[in-house]
Amino acid sequence: MKKFNQILEEIKNARANIKNAEAEIEKTSDDYMELIRSMSLKERHDYKTEHAEDIKKKDLKLAELNEKVQREKIRIKLLQNNAKITLFEEVMPIALEILSKYKNKPYGEKTRQKISDAVKEKTNCAFY
Repeated sequence: MKKFNQILEEIKNARANIKNAEAEIEKTSDDYMELIRSMSLKERHDYKTEHAEDIKKKDLKLAELNEKVQREKIRIKLLQNNAKITLFEEVMPIALEILSKYKNKPYGEKTRQKISDAVKEKTNCAFY
């Protein structure tokens, strides 16, 4: 089973993949739009008929990149869920161990703070 930090690294990599794909989408569409903007309506029509294959390739590339972005976004959602579960599984045994030390003791503000500090010290996670 992966550790919490490994999952966070995967999320970071997935976000970088999304950023790169979105930048490539932007570049591809901007290049095409820049070319089209400078043409008249008739020139656009002629260009589209003469370069139909190139335009189709660009459209396929854009569709592929958009699909990649969507897959990575779904992957991030799944990884975030896995990260929550992993964090819970890593922290809870330690927190329960600390809580067992305070069993049958009155729970006041000082005890709450001691428990919170002990868990924070061992796991680097806040516990209330």
